[in-house]
Amino acid sequence: MWVLGAFIFGTLGLFTWYMRMFCDNPTAELWRRVGIGFRLRRILGTGRAAQNFSAVSFPAISTAFLLMAPVKCAEALGAPTWLIVSLAGVCMLLMIAALVAIIPFKYPDCFYEDWQYAKRHGLLDEGETGKKSSQSGDSGGVDHRMGTGVTMRVASGWRQLSEEERSELGDLGQDESIRFIAVRKAVEGYVPNIVITEAEVFSGKREQEILDGSAGRLAEPHPGCRLIDDTAAPYPTARTRLVTGVYTLDDTSMTVSQLVWLTRHRNDGDEEPRRFLWTATCTCPSLACPSINEDFMTMARTVEVES
Repeated sequence: MWVLGAFIFGTLGLFTWYMRMFCDNPTAELWRRVGIGFRLRRILGTGRAAQNFSAVSFPAISTAFLLMAPVKCAEALGAPTWLIVSLAGVCMLLMIAALVAIIPFKYPDCFYEDWQYAKRHGLLDEGETGKKSSQSGDSGGVDHRMGTGVTMRVASGWRQLSEEERSELGDLGQDESIRFIAVRKAVEGYVPNIVITEAEVFSGKREQEILDGSAGRLAEPHPGCRLIDDTAAPYPTARTRLVTGVYTLDDTSMTVSQLVWLTRHRNDGDEEPRRFLWTATCTCPSLACPSINEDFMTMARTVEVES
């Protein structure tokens, strides 16, 4: 009976790993939200060790369990000893590899699901795939753009706002909390935009309380804004909230989607790590929301901020 259980566990494990690593569909997205490591990832956290567990340890353990069934069958059928020992040895090596992989060192980029996602969606920099991609601002190519303390791969049709253009935005352009602005071609007379901000958190509120307040903060700048969704998102960090609302601007329905997450940073001399609240906000006419929001979520997977 345990052999059957090991075979099922190994098969399901490899299936979920493959879905997370190489697929884009509702089932794959569900597994990304749940996390391959289940409760073990709570122990490892969300750093390099957790990424290595998902990328290497979990498929290695699953393969080892899957091979246990042929080992037992070979033994029952009187197979040569060398064959049984070889299969058992492979299982042992896989388990050892799974343990070693938890050590928080970096494997090649292609081992990780975020790199595979970026490859599928054409978000890799020149040289990472062996192919050249156009790097002009909005010519249909892809670029890795850097703001103040943040980088993001800008998808086709989007471009980062220049410093000169930001200076023409008045108070908005001078807002020191804004770290990055990306725009694309106007739709219905309005320019879809993505704005990334950072602000230090000085209150003593718990992380969950701060994230719970994200819905109210989204609605504040938009009179009459009606919230339509408030859910968890698996990126840019494992503890990110996605809040979506709609409001009317000059008789045009607008949709605003905002990712909210926290980072921590400790300087020399700090008794406690400082906390910073990050937001990535996409605003566009509701008519164009499906395609714009798809771009937004695709680019959000590539956001990297200083922590």
